[in-house]
Formats: sequence, C-alpha cells, structure tokens
Amino acid sequence: MHPYLFKIGNFSVPTYGILVAAGYLLGAFYIYKRNRLLNISKEQVSDILLFAIIAALLGGKLFYAVIFWNDYGLTFFQKALNALKDFRYGFVFYGGLIVSAVSVYIYSVKKNINFLAFADIAAPAIALGHAIGRIGCFFAGCCHGKPTEFICAVKFNNPESLVSPLLIGIPIHPTQLYSSAANFIIFLTLHFMLKASLKHNWKNGLIADSYLLLYSIARFIIEFFRGDARGDFIFAMSPSQIISLSGAAIALLFFYFALNKTIAVKRQ
Repeated sequence: MHPYLFKIGNFSVPTYGILVAAGYLLGAFYIYKRNRLLNISKEQVSDILLFAIIAALLGGKLFYAVIFWNDYGLTFFQKALNALKDFRYGFVFYGGLIVSAVSVYIYSVKKNINFLAFADIAAPAIALGHAIGRIGCFFAGCCHGKPTEFICAVKFNNPESLVSPLLIGIPIHPTQLYSSAANFIIFLTLHFMLKASLKHNWKNGLIADSYLLLYSIARFIIEFFRGDARGDFIFAMSPSQIISLSGAAIALLFFYFALNKTIAVKRQ
C-alpha cells in the first residue's frame, strides 16, 4: 500500500507511525474529556496517560522481542541491540496492553485512584485508538493475512511494504482491516455501555471486562486468517490466541463473580 506518508531525500515519515500516534492521541483525548467521572485532576489524568503510553510502547516491543528472540542474532548483545534499534515497527499489542495495565494499576494504588473506574473509561479509548492504529498496519503491510480468493482480498504491490516478499502481488486477507473494523464495533459497544453505566450505576470494571472479552474473541478469530510470522505455535494456536483464551477466561470469571455478588446483595 503506502508504507510512507511522504519522503524528502533520505527523510521519510512512515504512515504506520503517524496513524498509531493519531490513535494514541484520540484515545487519550477520549479519556481526558471524561476525567470528571473519576474525580481526579486533569494533571493526574495526564500523568496516567503518559505512564500508560510509555508502558504500552515498551511492553509491546518487549513481547515482540521475546517472541522473536532467536531471530535477532547469535549473541545476547547482538539480539538485544537488534531488538531495540528500531521502534518504528515490531510491537505486540497484548504486550503493550498488559504492561500498560500493570503500570496504571501501580500508579492508581499509589495515588488512591479507583483503578477499575479508570479502566472502564479507558476501555473504549483503547478500542478506538487500536482501530486507528490497525489502519496504519494496513498501509505498512504488517500483520497481514493469508492468501485467499475471498471478495475482500487485497494485493500489496509496493516492495517497501512489510508483507512477506513471497506474497507481494498475491491476493491476501486484509486482516488489518478486519481488526480495525472489530475494534470500531467494540468501541461503539463500550461507548454506549459506558453511558448506560452512568445512568444505572453499574459495578466498576464491567466495561473494561467487556472489552477484554470482546477483544479476546475477535483477536482469536482473526488470528486464523493471519499470514505473517507470529511466533511458535502451541497446540496449533499462536501466542496471541493463547493470550486471547486466557483473557476470555479471566473476563468470564469476573462476570461470574460480579453477578453472584450482585445476586447475593439483592437477597440481603
């Protein structure tokens, strides 16, 4: 597609980077406009977002390095250097999500902020930002799909794209757009759930838990159509599918205990 937004001599601006940055900014703006729901200052929201974004970038790169560690070189120094030398590409979304969530939780505990309440507001923002970022993946050619004759198939003809050289000019699944569409749908679902939760005083964490369940299901399914390298498979499942199953199980357990607690309170 269009890996670079524009080039001037040796200077180039990757389309992927611009759209990922736009996704981060749009998600941050969504949260920032709703800080009143948390009863915390805008300065604290800014601090949380800064920690979250930095942690997401580091976590995403760390997970990618772990998954593809053997491909980075022969010695430990060589592998570490190759893993860190390029922050334009090579991130694992789940790695960023997990490390960011842990970082925000630690900050929330120290600052006496309700983590689950913040997570409920952050969940739609994450889905929205991710939807924009996946469009960047599409322009770059990363996270691409398998060959197919499906009506939605696309061809990547630009040799600078990150599609496997063997698939240049071959119709493949636009898995980046599948993921973007899924995240947009999740965003709209969670956005309206958040509005409903304010009217009906829902239990904190239900919006975030819904995000975890919905995204885990979507990611698990889309992985079947992916054609890029995603690490070693376990029981015919990619690392992301293993994490998706774990995320869905955690989400269902949260729903189960939250529902049982609600029923118990009503009986009392």
